[in-house]
Amino acid sequence: MFEQGYFMPHPERLSTSDSLMAIVSDTSGVSFGDKAAMTLSSPSWLGNLPPNLRQDLDFFAFPAIGPSVPPAEVLTTYGYMIPAAAQQRDVALAFVEFAGSAEAQATMAQHLSANAADLAPANAQADMEELPAAVRRGAELMTQAQDVTPFYALGVPDSMWVPVGIAVDGFLRRPTDVAAFAEALESARQQALSAGDFITPE
Repeated sequence: MFEQGYFMPHPERLSTSDSLMAIVSDTSGVSFGDKAAMTLSSPSWLGNLPPNLRQDLDFFAFPAIGPSVPPAEVLTTYGYMIPAAAQQRDVALAFVEFAGSAEAQATMAQHLSANAADLAPANAQADMEELPAAVRRGAELMTQAQDVTPFYALGVPDSMWVPVGIAVDGFLRRPTDVAAFAEALESARQQALSAGDFITPE
């Protein structure tokens, strides 16, 4: 895709907000240098745009690479945790139980989805009818996925974030050098392994 010119020049120079502004149509009254047809971004970033620009954008599942590749999505879960030795343990457990209920999940999602278009109830029994259409469509995408994976940065140790970021930046500057990109990622992984930064499940 890089070789065929499918990407804007110097994508490494664009922030997430810049990427969103590049796909806002000129009819919105806002102009932004080079225009793009689409961008790869989390829906949560839409909350950074004013409502009139947010209405100009929509989302869809990442295009399938090939018919043999099953649909997959990136999913991050948010929840509540309490210390095992909490002083008010019974009260805290009661709150966590309520927060996980279908009623509470739906209520929280309704209030949060106005500025965070990627938050949906984790409780399958929660009422989705009152949620914005975009949130309901996002939840439907998740149910259709055959594989779900966490956001990459949340699946690796903190010590890898900087070297991985540098590797990605280098790849965007030299997209034909795939071998160097793979080597940089593996080097970051090996260093984290050697330092004992990966958490091994007991």
